[in-house]
Amino acid sequence: MTIVRKLASLAEAEGFQCVIEPILRQDDITLKPDLILSKNSKTWTLDVAIPWEGNEPLNKRHAEKCRKYANLSVAVERFTGTKEFESEAIVIGARGARCEQNEKTLTKMEFPISDKMKELLCLMTLEGTCQIISWFMRSTESLAFRGCSVRPAGLMGRPMESERTHSRRNKS
Repeated sequence: MTIVRKLASLAEAEGFQCVIEPILRQDDITLKPDLILSKNSKTWTLDVAIPWEGNEPLNKRHAEKCRKYANLSVAVERFTGTKEFESEAIVIGARGARCEQNEKTLTKMEFPISDKMKELLCLMTLEGTCQIISWFMRSTESLAFRGCSVRPAGLMGRPMESERTHSRRNKS
């Protein structure tokens, strides 16, 4: 199950009406947010981002995602029949870090998710990252580590003296 589908399932359990990956057109723009969640007279686009945790803060990615869908109010209101609209995001780092803005998003939406479930979402993200790395390593010949000798952990560069001696003995 993906993060988006898990969030959709949790939202439905909390009474939200949920549409996964709708295609919305407004003016000359076509966008596809991950989720549209409606409850009472309010609707939110909720987009999930899983960026690599590098120099760019997760909060910045959260703001970008919210801004990306903010102009869809007319299309979303027409699609759902609701009168209030907000664009929100959930950002989880590829190595499992949570964005501090996620809490504000969930509070605004009145979408309670337990701490255990938040931990599960982060773990699912981390597992997905490991899976992608595994696929990459298997499909890239030069990184597949085929036929290389096993070396002691942490050994880089030249072999240790014992390895050179062992290597000379085997050649004779």
